[in-house]
Amino acid sequence: MALPSSLWKSLIEYAAGLSLKVPEEVTILEPTSPPIPRLKLMDGVQYDECEYACPSELNTIKHCKTEHEWVKAKGLKWEAQKVQTFFPSNKRRYFIIVELHEKHL
Repeated sequence: MALPSSLWKSLIEYAAGLSLKVPEEVTILEPTSPPIPRLKLMDGVQYDECEYACPSELNTIKHCKTEHEWVKAKGLKWEAQKVQTFFPSNKRRYFIIVELHEKHL
């Protein structure tokens, strides 16, 4: 469906007036948040001692070692979670979501 040029102009003017936050300033959703429609839902992991979450266990291990001095002898300090992100770039910040299940009557 084509939009009238006047509507396109209005949308461009509106968007030009928005001030966008850089990824580091975007608020992470609460871990009890439901999935955001149309954002990819991924299997991931979250470190128990901070809010760090991502879909890669290897990246989680790297984070734990560099940020928390984690060593293998301490045992696994993360658990499987569902994650989403707003950013499809190297500035990704993942957040934990809770899957909603429909009740069957």
